[in-house]
Amino acid sequence: MLRNEIQYSRFDLRSGKSDLGGHQGVQWKKGNYSKSSYPPLTPGIITGPGITIETLTPTLQWAASEGGGADYYSIYVSKYPYGFSNLVIDQSPVYGTSWSVPIGKLVNGEEYCWNMQAHKAGKDSEYSEIRLYFQTKVNEPPNTPSTPYGETDGAPGTLYAYTTSATDPDGDEVKFTFDWGGDGGETSETGFVPSGSKKLYLTAGPVSAPIS
Repeated sequence: MLRNEIQYSRFDLRSGKSDLGGHQGVQWKKGNYSKSSYPPLTPGIITGPGITIETLTPTLQWAASEGGGADYYSIYVSKYPYGFSNLVIDQSPVYGTSWSVPIGKLVNGEEYCWNMQAHKAGKDSEYSEIRLYFQTKVNEPPNTPSTPYGETDGAPGTLYAYTTSATDPDGDEVKFTFDWGGDGGETSETGFVPSGSKKLYLTAGPVSAPIS
């Protein structure tokens, strides 16, 4: 379905140029319901790589089609190098004038471009003339954890409590790895927990040795 629409419209998302007379921007197919605009508004700017956003689940917003609006819209988001061969989102139908990107679609440190299409009474507009570009921030590693506070010598297989702290610049959850003996030979790893000061309960390794 998408491939047929692309071939019919003859519009290149990457260059923004139509092969219909070399016109820059949008060409309208015969029988389309309107020539009115429905531009993407946010997030992003009209040149790449665009603004950096803080979230992987942004809300995309656009202006409603004039002349009675649209029945629904289709949203297309591609990653760099932009184009339909690199689509990460092909969402339709979308009702209203906003849509929130679900978890798992965007990743940190990527550049994206998005535009859309309007549909009414069985007829399709061309892709929106305006394409918006944005990029997601690079995920930073967590800070070095503080020295654990707790038992310095323990019996193998015994459960002990330790307090340590590590924060993540992006606010992501962190996990801790405890090295029994300090040589990397025997370790214990926690699950992911909110960053900050944590009291953790761990079973000591098979050797009685200091923890690091």
